[in-house]
Amino acid sequence: MAAHRFLKAVGLGAIEIKQKGAKNLAETRLYVYPDETTNILHLITIGDKNSQSADIQFSREYALSLREAQADGQCQTGTLDPRDG
Repeated sequence: MAAHRFLKAVGLGAIEIKQKGAKNLAETRLYVYPDETTNILHLITIGDKNSQSADIQFSREYALSLREAQADGQCQTGTLDPRDG
């Protein structure tokens, strides 16, 4: 991944994209998973500083679930929620 101050790897291939607004506005974070095997950019969740820990955990679980599904030969082109089991 290229070095940009607004990008941060959060584990298992998931990436946090930070957006800083004007003064006194909360910073927003978008979590994505770029799947290089299918050329699909999965938009996982969006949050702020208050939800950052939960968002990172969810993003990791999503990426892991996606990788496991692909390893099992399941095609993932829609939504995937690791909480669905």
